[in-house]
Amino acid sequence: MAAINIVKPNFKDVFYNCDGHKEMAARADELWAEVIEHLTQNDLVTKSRLGMADRYCRCVTEYERWYPEAVAKGPTYKGPNGGDVFNLLWSACEKMLDRIGKMEDALMISPRAGEGKIKKNTPERKKDAASDFLGS
Repeated sequence: MAAINIVKPNFKDVFYNCDGHKEMAARADELWAEVIEHLTQNDLVTKSRLGMADRYCRCVTEYERWYPEAVAKGPTYKGPNGGDVFNLLWSACEKMLDRIGKMEDALMISPRAGEGKIKKNTPERKKDAASDFLGS
């Protein structure tokens, strides 16, 4: 199998139109380094995981950027006419957090994945009479 070329996305270009784009790009670069180190150490580097790592870094960076504002307003707030208004930013952050969890599972970096500690050598299964009969 040919070695996979790991190319870091240019997060400066990704976030250039955002408020705080320099800080966001720097944070995404940090996340990228962490995720790639994990994938490399655990022999998990594939083309699809590299694409997912890119999306993960973007999503976490955006979540961290917008979450404080969403929390400050809360899930609902008083609208201009005095009624309750649903905070769409709150909803967007909620959806981003859900996506982040799914990507962490797929990248094997979530607590459900053993905190990223992948067992490379699985213990051999005990042989029993049926295994001997079936030749396995």
